Amino acid sequence: MNCEKNRQNLARFQSLTSLIVSEFDELLPYFEANWTHFIERYNLDGTPRIGSYSPRNETQLPTIAHKLFFILYYQKSNALQEHLAASFDLDTGMSNKWMVRCCDICSFAHFR
Repeated sequence: MNCEKNRQNLARFQSLTSLIVSEFDELLPYFEANWTHFIERYNLDGTPRIGSYSPRNETQLPTIAHKLFFILYYQKSNALQEHLAASFDLDTGMSNKWMVRCCDICSFAHFR
C-alpha cells in the first residue's frame, strides 16, 4: 500500500487512517522526532543499538510518512498481521516488528 498514492485520494486517505492529510502532516514531525530518538538508541526489536542505524531493506516502509501511515492504518482497521504483511509487502515477522514498534512510538508521540 502506497502512502503517497493514497494521499492523492483525500476520502480514501481519511478512510484508511482516520486523519485528513493536513492532520497527518501535523502529526508527522512529532512521529519523526520520536522515531529518530528511538532508532538511534535501539534496534527495531527493542534491544540496545551497538552501531549506527542503517536500514536493512530500504523498500520496507522507506520513509517516516510510510511508517506513520502503516501504524495509523493498523490502528484504524485492526488488521491481522498477515493482512498488514500482504498490504505493505512485508513478511509476517517484519509486519509484527513494525506494528509493535510504531505503536510504541505513535503512543509516545501522542503524549509529548
